[in-house]
Amino acid sequence: SESAAILDELRDGELRRLIEDQYANYVVQHAIQFGRDQDRAILVAAVRANLVDFSRHKFASNVVEKCLDHGNPEQRAQLIDEIAATADDRSTLRLLIVDNFANYVVQKVVDLADDRQLNNIIQVLKPIVHQVKHTPGKHILGKIEKRCPHVNFH
Repeated sequence: SESAAILDELRDGELRRLIEDQYANYVVQHAIQFGRDQDRAILVAAVRANLVDFSRHKFASNVVEKCLDHGNPEQRAQLIDEIAATADDRSTLRLLIVDNFANYVVQKVVDLADDRQLNNIIQVLKPIVHQVKHTPGKHILGKIEKRCPHVNFH
């Protein structure tokens, strides 16, 4: 198809511009949701390569969420691990939790994460709960408490 041919010709730098563009990001989201598997793989890889920047970007963060929704189980697990398994580098996850746009990505990750991944997020959150409560990250705390009744951040 024509859109597939267009995707084949895009390179990483161009993809980044499209993913971050106010209008083009919708085209990328559509390709992730409805495109061929190989196109989705290219787009998910591009997102993964810039995951932190894209998660914190007004338009690109929607593309990250679309990858989480429509990636195959392996792609999804890789993206979630990249965000949730940052226990070794907690500063990254902390940054995402309190960010105006990335907090939505982390909320989606909380919905999709397995127990191990979720536990990593909880471990990162525990020492900073009081700071997080006054940021967009407060919605993440609520989501975790809903999903894990045994966890109480108060």
